Order: sequence, then C-alpha cells, then structure tokens
Amino acid sequence: MSKLNKNWKEFLEEQTRDMDLDSFRLNDTLAPAIWLDSAQLKPSIASRLLVIAREFLQEIDIGIVVVQDITITGSLANFNWSKYSDIDLHIIVKYSSIDKNTNLVKEMFMNKIANWNRAHDIRINGHEVEIYVQDSEEPHHSTGVFSVLANEWLAYPVKFEYKVDFSNVEMKATKLMDMIDVADKLKSNNKFVEAYQFSKKLKKKIRKFRKCGLETGGEYSPENLAFKVIRRNGYMQKLNDIKNHSYDNMMSIGGNTTAVSEKLVKSWRNFVQNESKGPADSNNDGKISPSELYYHFDVDGDGEVTPDEYEKHIRFHMENPDILNLEPEEVRYMRELLV
Repeated sequence: MSKLNKNWKEFLEEQTRDMDLDSFRLNDTLAPAIWLDSAQLKPSIASRLLVIAREFLQEIDIGIVVVQDITITGSLANFNWSKYSDIDLHIIVKYSSIDKNTNLVKEMFMNKIANWNRAHDIRINGHEVEIYVQDSEEPHHSTGVFSVLANEWLAYPVKFEYKVDFSNVEMKATKLMDMIDVADKLKSNNKFVEAYQFSKKLKKKIRKFRKCGLETGGEYSPENLAFKVIRRNGYMQKLNDIKNHSYDNMMSIGGNTTAVSEKLVKSWRNFVQNESKGPADSNNDGKISPSELYYHFDVDGDGEVTPDEYEKHIRFHMENPDILNLEPEEVRYMRELLV
C-alpha cells in the first residue's frame, strides 16, 4: 500500500469515529421543518406519513392488520432533535391478534421493515422516515408521542434541563466502536467464520445494552446516547456490513473463499458428528426432545434460535448432504421447507 493510500485510509477511518456530542443538547423549540409554531404537525407532512404507512402495509402483504394508531415519536417529537434525527413513524398493532407467538410476529415485522428500508430512502425536509411496527402492549420510553391519525399529542414533550455525562457517553461509544473494529479486523484477515459469529453476538449485545439504558435511565441514558453515536457515525452500518460480507464469503465456493468454506464445513461436520455439541439426540435414547432439538439448532450457543439460524441450518445440510448421508429425495424435502 502506498503512503498516500495508507494516509487516506487512516483519514477515512478517523472520520468514521467522529462523535458529534453537541447534537444531543436541547433546542428551544420543536423542529420547525416538521412542526408548526402551534406545535401541530404540518398538514402536508401528516398526509404524506399516512400514505407511507398505508403503502408499507400494502407492500408487505400479510393480510388484514387492524391498525390502532400511527404515531411519531423519538427526538423529532421532542426538544432534543438534531440534523441526524429520523422521523420515527410507528404503526401500532396488537401482535397477539395476529398470532399467539408474539416473538414470531415481531421477527416477521422486523424482517419486513428491514426489506422496506433497504428498498426505500424517503426523506421529509431532510429527515429520513423510519417505520416501526409497534406492539400496542409494548412499553414505550419516549416522552413525546404524537398521533398522526388523531392529529393530537398523546404525550406532549416537556422541556427540562438534563445533565448528560458526555465523557461517559464517549467512553461507552468508544468501547462499542473498538469491538466493531475487532470484528472488522477478523473479516479483513479472511477469518470470516469468526467475524460472522462475533458480529452476530455483538449486535445482540448492543441491543441489550441499549434496552438496559432505556429501562434504567430513559432516552438520555449514556447507553442510549452511545448507541445513537455509533448509528450516526456509521459504525452500526459497518457492523451490519461485516456480518453480511462475512456470511457471503462463508457460503461462497471457489476463488479465495474455498478455504473458508472448507473450514465452515469442518466446523459443522464436527457439530453434527458429536465432536462439539453432538447430534440432536444428545442423550442417545432414540428420541429427540424439544429441548434437544432447540439446542441442536442453537449453533452460536446464545440460548436463542432465530428463523435465520433455522434457515441456514437447513440450507447447510442441503448443500452438504454427505454429512448426514441424505438421499436425493430427502434433500428435495428440505428444499420444500424453505419455499
């Protein structure tokens, strides 16, 4: 690498670690790009947001969904807005009315939302619209909530002086960025299996980290503000890219990825053949209990089995039928599971 390229690379990396902590200070008014002087939502914006919510539900095509409300929340419904703030558009539904397994409903909506956000980049007066389908029974921590449907405040934001421990926010954000850089280094060294597993666990850690902060200290907690720092400076996107890039290389065959794929096959072979966690029938009683099956699919050992893990497990055995001595008709059946 030439000295010019090295300096330019270091410059870019330094820029991505910038922290605009001043953006967390309170404003005297609500965002004038969104709200009228009377603190009412601008009519043209309200109409557009309702159209966006309606077309989102039509596009995800999951049948009839009873919408209880459509709200704006987050910093743009408060005095701590900034140029980085998104329009947090929440569609309120009762998860349990869709399916008793509310965790499955949430996972389904999160996937739909992720696909929508990848396909669309909608901005209103410079602020990106972020859709979230919220369970009506889910606790919400924002101090400002505006109903777009009813055109009224459900919780009017109260401006109060709060003391942010900026040094603590900076320290926590730096630690998170350091861990993401570790995952990036693993990926750069072609250790794609390790990079994928670490980035997946790190994403879960960050979710818990933020959730804990919201529950104990609210939206101004150091944990929540540290999360916002790494989202604004691109580090959360960097983590997503590391996870996706590593997975793509893990699953690719040929070129420079062959050795990685062989390593993945070996790790899965060890897993299946009882060199690590063992077969699904771990106690060899001739039966597979629900707990044994759950443990078998929990590849990363984090105590949770996601639809993503299930699909990848099935796909792996489809692509490597020799591990379980699968017959062609058994592989065809596994393919049908994923249709």
